[in-house]
Amino acid sequence: MILRPATRLAHSRVLGLLLLVVLSLWGCSTTEPGDGIGEDATPDAADDVGDLGIDSDAAIDSGPDVPVEPEFVLGINQVFETSPSSFTPLNDNDTVPIVLGPQASNMVVLAFKTRGIFDRDTKVRVEGSMTINGNLEGTLELIGQDLLPGIDGYSCYYNFFLAIQPVDVPTGEPATIDFVVEDEATGHIEMHTRSVIVGEQQ
Repeated sequence: MILRPATRLAHSRVLGLLLLVVLSLWGCSTTEPGDGIGEDATPDAADDVGDLGIDSDAAIDSGPDVPVEPEFVLGINQVFETSPSSFTPLNDNDTVPIVLGPQASNMVVLAFKTRGIFDRDTKVRVEGSMTINGNLEGTLELIGQDLLPGIDGYSCYYNFFLAIQPVDVPTGEPATIDFVVEDEATGHIEMHTRSVIVGEQQ
């Protein structure tokens, strides 16, 4: 059959319209969930963090650090020990044990821990004295002393050997301990006093 020009033109227009419809349907087709394209495959912020190998909980900003409340704790220490477990805080009316030192001398082993006051790498001057029944029985001053790292942000100083004069330990007598720590860099001074009871010799 021979098509006339007008007929051929009509057929061409129909084929063109069909082609446009097919292309439109193809372009509007959607992918199935899970194909990695479309809304279901859009990663959220937590997935992005996980892809980077970072814990999503750790990546959340927890805000500014809370300032440490300045603290100074005077105490006593087990002889020659240098660990937080060897330290005991010293409060008013506590009994202070007397330790037998070199050459049969009696002494009190003082210590302290602190945070938010001194830098850990600073040098400090440490001075202590003990008065028993109103009489000064022992005094000691040390300069250029180092602080040791403790736990929970504390810096510690152990084994301040304060020798006292009485040969016979005045067990049960009232005593006063005065303690001073000075930052040699800044000049900041901590002064603390405890009213205690003289304990037995250990």
